[in-house]
Amino acid sequence: MAYSCPHCEKDIADAVPKSRFDEIYSERRQFKKELAEALTAAETATATATDSDALQGQIAELQEKLKGQSDSHARALAVMGAGITDVDDAADLLAVFDRRAPEGITVAEWLADPEKLPRAASALLPQPAAPKAPEESNGVGTPPHQPAPQPAPQTDRGAIPHTAAPGAYTPEAIARMSVEEYREARAAIKASAKSA
Repeated sequence: MAYSCPHCEKDIADAVPKSRFDEIYSERRQFKKELAEALTAAETATATATDSDALQGQIAELQEKLKGQSDSHARALAVMGAGITDVDDAADLLAVFDRRAPEGITVAEWLADPEKLPRAASALLPQPAAPKAPEESNGVGTPPHQPAPQPAPQTDRGAIPHTAAPGAYTPEAIARMSVEEYREARAAIKASAKSA
């Protein structure tokens, strides 16, 4: 299409139409917009990567703390399982373990064989109780420390025989009772609770 120059009024045979310029400028604006978006995305990705590295570091740190606390908990359970309840004794035993235990062994494995423990560790462990001698029977079927049951008075059938105030019932005292003693003590406690 021929184009006539407004200044010299000559015809130009190979003129570029205005629509082509509009199209090129439109594409150029689109490319600039896409470039700005790409640069923003690149900055965001760089910041995210930096944040990701920081988060990975925090995760590794938290995992290390969790492992340390799990190990500490397992050590405490092993010491308590050996019968040590005193905090100072437990700390002393763990200090001996840290200094004297073979490499790669856990506290539970170390405490499993008390004969191989150092004297410092053995002294902290509770000593096993001596075996009890069998109780002799008085021939009636009751242990010697238990008096024979007294018959209830005939004048008052609802009365519970009571010769002395019962002592405090401790777990050790209950463990030493025979079945009959335990039933009598339980009945006496229930009766005193009802009358109060």
